[in-house]
Amino acid sequence: MKEIMKKLQQNGTVFTINGIVDYNNIPKVFKIKVDHYEGGSTITSVEETKLFGRGMNVKKFTATSMHLYDFNMFGQRTSFKIKYKDVVIIEE
Repeated sequence: MKEIMKKLQQNGTVFTINGIVDYNNIPKVFKIKVDHYEGGSTITSVEETKLFGRGMNVKKFTATSMHLYDFNMFGQRTSFKIKYKDVVIIEE
């Protein structure tokens, strides 16, 4: 679990999540994006790898899961928890 957690904190890590598929029943592929800003702040997000894919911000990493959130255009918050046991890292 710790190895997966470390990989999910690295920019460019590509992965799938067991049970998360598109309309054609093909596993969705996601990529980690880590942005560093002036003043030392860092924002990590998860994005779909397809063209115009959607993304969510990472709230926190815990011992067993990664917690995500975003806000839609009406300001409604959505959250999602990815359990490390469901993550499959795609080695490039």
